[in-house]
Amino acid sequence: LLDLGSSANYRDEKGITPLYMAVFHVASARCVEMLLFDHSIVGIVDEYGWTELHHVRMNE
Repeated sequence: LLDLGSSANYRDEKGITPLYMAVFHVASARCVEMLLFDHSIVGIVDEYGWTELHHVRMNE
């Protein structure tokens, strides 16, 4: 979808981005790399105050 022009910074109704969802659902490293390469915003905070980095740490 990124190749077709979709934004890496699209936000859903809760303000969550594709990068956050990729990390939360333990997507492949390639998927996360593609989102970061496409300048995805890092540091999105969810309703519980957690960011992508919190989920990365929890999934180690």
